[in-house]
Amino acid sequence: FTEVEGGGYLAPFESGASAASQISETGRGAPDANFPLVTCAENGYILAEAHYMTGSEADARTAAQSALACQETYYGVDLSGVRETIGGLAGEALLEAIMDQKYIAQFLNMDVWNDYKRTCLPAFEPRAGGVPGRLFYGLTERQTNPDNIPEPAQQPDRNDNDPAGCS
Repeated sequence: FTEVEGGGYLAPFESGASAASQISETGRGAPDANFPLVTCAENGYILAEAHYMTGSEADARTAAQSALACQETYYGVDLSGVRETIGGLAGEALLEAIMDQKYIAQFLNMDVWNDYKRTCLPAFEPRAGGVPGRLFYGLTERQTNPDNIPEPAQQPDRNDNDPAGCS
């Protein structure tokens, strides 16, 4: 075993060993670690976007600033500069800041992919070929439910929940 910073250990890689043998038993990789399904920050950014979309920019700013406070508490970082910036924004710039911060707070969460497909925010340059518009049918689905899968030529590039087609 190899000791890692913070007191955890990694099992040595062995031929045929499962990926689980490479996971630290402490911190976020521990089997009994807490795993947030919905975070305080996520709720705050959802509220911020909803307030913005219903015409209440003041409430949107307040909700976004609350979401940033949640991130500060959870990660132990100082985001006061971002909170101040959001406090002075209005119009499209406010929505862009809300969606940028939501993307950061939920990085690698599937929700940000759906947010991007819905709003085209955050504005970034997609990789060659664009951002995928739908999930692919997995092998298990193809094997167990083949009658429910259209032939590849009939499969759409985008789903109905991808109205913007940003990429």
